[in-house]
Amino acid sequence: MNVIPATVISGFAGAGKSLLKEQLRQALSDKKLLTMVSHLGAGEVDAGLCESNTPDRSIKCESREHLCLELRKMGRAREWEHLLVDCTQVSEPLPVAECFALDDGRGTPVSRYTKIDALITVVDAPTFFDDIASPDSLRERNQDVRLRDERRVAEVLVAQVELSNILVIAGSRSVSETALSRLTGLLGCLNPDARIVRLDDPGFDPKSLLETSLFNFDLNTTATSPTRYCDAAPPAPQSGYSIMGYRRFRPFHPERFEEFVHGDVLRGVVRSKGVFWVANRPNVSGEWSQAGKSRHHAFAGSFWAATPEADWPLGPEQRARVKANWKEPFGDRRQELSFVMEDITPAELEQRLDACLLTDRDLANGLAVWEEASHEPAPHVDHEHSGHLDAGDGSAHHHGEAFVGHSPHGSKRLQ
Repeated sequence: MNVIPATVISGFAGAGKSLLKEQLRQALSDKKLLTMVSHLGAGEVDAGLCESNTPDRSIKCESREHLCLELRKMGRAREWEHLLVDCTQVSEPLPVAECFALDDGRGTPVSRYTKIDALITVVDAPTFFDDIASPDSLRERNQDVRLRDERRVAEVLVAQVELSNILVIAGSRSVSETALSRLTGLLGCLNPDARIVRLDDPGFDPKSLLETSLFNFDLNTTATSPTRYCDAAPPAPQSGYSIMGYRRFRPFHPERFEEFVHGDVLRGVVRSKGVFWVANRPNVSGEWSQAGKSRHHAFAGSFWAATPEADWPLGPEQRARVKANWKEPFGDRRQELSFVMEDITPAELEQRLDACLLTDRDLANGLAVWEEASHEPAPHVDHEHSGHLDAGDGSAHHHGEAFVGHSPHGSKRLQ
């Protein structure tokens, strides 16, 4: 059975997506092409409209399971030769990619019928820097999103860029060479593995975006993980932008880390993410995500060191991964973060982060005294600073008040 290749395109309005889609349709004019328009948000499946290039066929996918079923039906029908998935500007490519990684509800992998060839994001050169620095929510931009969708423009923009195999810069002729160089450098730091091309380059050939076999779910979803930059030297700086991985097997002082999060250090950081550990929550990790002015932290899970070994993963490879991130006396409890920065050097940022860690004196009485502080009433956290982080099932959001602001020496209210 021939597997139908799929090309997934994302990007904001005005980013040249319409032009690229038309060029891809022309490049695929000798193929039976099916176009699907997706409105899937982060962590959930919104309604997606599937439209073919014939006027008598349209399918509205109301759920992830329905979408998977339709993908299976398309594959089994053997009617189409290429699938073009157009993610709307509020859509992120990850939920779409996840659908291709699931089964069809009957135990048959969707990838048996169709698989992603490449994820492509179209980047608008004239507006990219303004958008990634904007505090606007999608709703404030008058985007058609669900009532509970609190995502910000910068979050969606970064999510589209980081997961992609190919980044297509549109509108490059509308900006200076200096601005274009900065944009290319930033994109190269946000996604070092992505191929970067210019839509208005005289030599641009849309066929070069097809039949690439670039997409790999595991590689795409881990390509920009903090672990990568902590395990190996990060790429060289590009046009003033640098990447840094930060791993320490010592907890942050909750108040000092709070001051770091709400201070001016992050103004020089474009993107940061990963897991963190604060002393007043010794057994659990927090998940951190920042894109421009959007900053979120949430509960991530328990450390294996706080879990009875009888409940650890049984597979030898899984246990090996646990042990790979193990250092006495705290086991796998650690900070593991990555940063893309412009106005601060890696050495300066590392120094500021190290200053947030507990000192030997702080640790003199053990972590028990810090854990007692976690039972104090949680301080108020305003939405602008801590924001939301999707719980993973699309149904709830966690806030950061459980992770910062407490110490055995008193707590303070976040402003």
